[in-house]
Amino acid sequence: SPKCREAFRQIQINIGINPQLLLLQDVKTRWDSTCHMLIRAHKLSKAIDIWIQQEREYAYLNLDEEKWKMVEYLIDLTKPFAHSTKLIGKCKGPTICQVYPLYDNLFNHIEQMATLLRRKRKPWKQSILGALETSREKLKKYYSLTYGKSGSLYGIATILAPYHKVSLYESESWTNDVDDNTDWKEKYIEALQDHFSEFYSNVGMRDNLQSYGPESLVGLDDMDLFIQSSKKRKFLVRDDESEIGRYLAERK
Repeated sequence: SPKCREAFRQIQINIGINPQLLLLQDVKTRWDSTCHMLIRAHKLSKAIDIWIQQEREYAYLNLDEEKWKMVEYLIDLTKPFAHSTKLIGKCKGPTICQVYPLYDNLFNHIEQMATLLRRKRKPWKQSILGALETSREKLKKYYSLTYGKSGSLYGIATILAPYHKVSLYESESWTNDVDDNTDWKEKYIEALQDHFSEFYSNVGMRDNLQSYGPESLVGLDDMDLFIQSSKKRKFLVRDDESEIGRYLAERK
């Protein structure tokens, strides 16, 4: 209500919070809204505590020190999702080649946090661990949409990003899956070669292929820079290879 908002604003003035801020609400359809809501609440935690002390009918909303600790845990859990959502939203170019790297980052984050929480014994931490497992299954549901009917579209697109090429499929998360022995690197190279042969083999070969070093990063948006590493890459041109082979050949 306007009365409550004004009281909350006055509390912030009294304790030196400037500018005065409103609390944010969670939005079910936006993955980043939960994180932003929690960050804002944590930032205004002192003002919230004072306001609840003054408004006794809302005493049931009071958060003790341990509950504020829970908020900090939840911020750490949700921040990578919020950051990824923000990066995708501000991209000006195609993002299909960033889908697999983003999923890798998010799955790795969930696993790291789950590993940490498995060592904890407090009930609320075990509850968060259960929520993590649920979030993993939700993410798997969306991840499953990148193959099946989509075929190798996402895999090929990732290879065609000069700063990715096949490096993603050489990473641990793609090569150490005990439940799947698929050689994804070879699978997607073959898919790219088949696609190239079907649609572009008669177009003609390029005379040469430029090298990709740090200068190739010029013009990349925040999403690209967030995903790709700063490692310098030089790609070797060999006349006896196909155009795809020359594109993929790399001098370490």
